[in-house]
Amino acid sequence: MRFCFVVHRAAPFPGGTEVFMQAMAEEALARGHSVTILAGQHQGDLNGVAVTSDMAVLDQAFDMIVVHGSSDGPPRRVLDSAATLPSPVLYMLVAHYRHHIRAAHLRQATLLGWSTPMDQQIIARAGHAAKATRLRHGILPAAALGAPGFRAKYGIAPDRQMFLSCGGYWPNKRMKPLAKLFETTKGDALLVTTGYDNRDNAMPRASDRVLPLMLPDRSDVTSAIAEADCYLMHSRDEGFGLVLLEAMMNETPWISHETGGATVLQDFGQIYRQDADLIRMIEGFRPDPARIAAARAHALQEYTIARTVDDLEQAVRHVPESRSPARRRWWSFARWW
Repeated sequence: MRFCFVVHRAAPFPGGTEVFMQAMAEEALARGHSVTILAGQHQGDLNGVAVTSDMAVLDQAFDMIVVHGSSDGPPRRVLDSAATLPSPVLYMLVAHYRHHIRAAHLRQATLLGWSTPMDQQIIARAGHAAKATRLRHGILPAAALGAPGFRAKYGIAPDRQMFLSCGGYWPNKRMKPLAKLFETTKGDALLVTTGYDNRDNAMPRASDRVLPLMLPDRSDVTSAIAEADCYLMHSRDEGFGLVLLEAMMNETPWISHETGGATVLQDFGQIYRQDADLIRMIEGFRPDPARIAAARAHALQEYTIARTVDDLEQAVRHVPESRSPARRRWWSFARWW
């Protein structure tokens, strides 16, 4: 099969989307598929995966063009013209804000990929349930495992209870509100936050209870996850929240706002709706060994990147004949200029 993965920015730039799309591309490549990543920003081919910013690549026939979200750049440009492209387009829903989800994109895409109940609801309400296909978010188990050393590196005592929140300093992550809430909790537990970009000034201020860090090195992040007592996801909205899977792989319990993948994984963590519930969960946190073991087993069984590509291959088999690349339409890449 021939795949084109479309993303705003490609690995090795940091970020969950970048890591996820590269992992999916490499897994597809390892299975013998032809793979290209189309990205607005990139640093060239990576690990055998061809990476380009040239929109003319869409003149080629692909078994599937996979668009991750609808951010500015190639993702939005491809979705804007999905109905006229010569290859079928699978639109993976990610952010759920109204200005991200456009009716025209849902209508024009060949298939709509969902990974959470919220995705399914959006697709159904728009009247496109027939185009819905499950496309799980997944992780590379080996890459998700953190090495020891984070606490020692940043001077955090081994016996101090440490809560962690990663994912970048973006407004939807609500790191500043989380830090303020955390400082109202009883006890001496520490909250560590991590990110790699603070252009939106969403990084909390440091205090004796809060340690904000800039960690562009992914190995530092996975080490932090492995050594945390509990992971906190306070995001207002998440496409999925791959970090929950990474926490499960590292046998780190998690507490999450009711959003994204937390709604799918709720049997393996704790979910809250109100800030008061979060405070109560932090103050009363106790690890549950049985749940921790079950969480890791579930992640390994259902949410590896191999399962993601399994879903993608299955989606290709459900492409309507009218959108098969074998029945190519006239196409001119001059439209992109």
